[in-house]
Amino acid sequence: MRSVAAAAVLALSVLAVPNVVQAAPVRWSGPCHAAVDRYWPAPLRARAHYIVNRESRGIPTAANPRSSARGCFQMLLRFSAPFYRRVGCSNALWRSATCNVRAAYQLYRVAGWSPWRVR
Repeated sequence: MRSVAAAAVLALSVLAVPNVVQAAPVRWSGPCHAAVDRYWPAPLRARAHYIVNRESRGIPTAANPRSSARGCFQMLLRFSAPFYRRVGCSNALWRSATCNVRAAYQLYRVAGWSPWRVR
């Protein structure tokens, strides 16, 4: 009797689930996104791509006119110098997608996603 009831529940649950079409993965392009793919660990890349797209639209020379936020990840120049130094760059190289993305990863290692207010 139990197996009949279990089979009926299973059959009803299968019928109740709508067909879900999986969305194709987002294809990011440009130097900022290429640097994320190269320098960030795979498990973190999706969120890093999202941040780059939100902060700079993937444009490595993006500069916020109201603050010192610069580059792919819009890192604040006055706070980012130590992170650029850790990767062998100076914060004067914020226009370099490679330097900005590598420095952002160093910042992530210290502070997590909090500098970008990602939940």
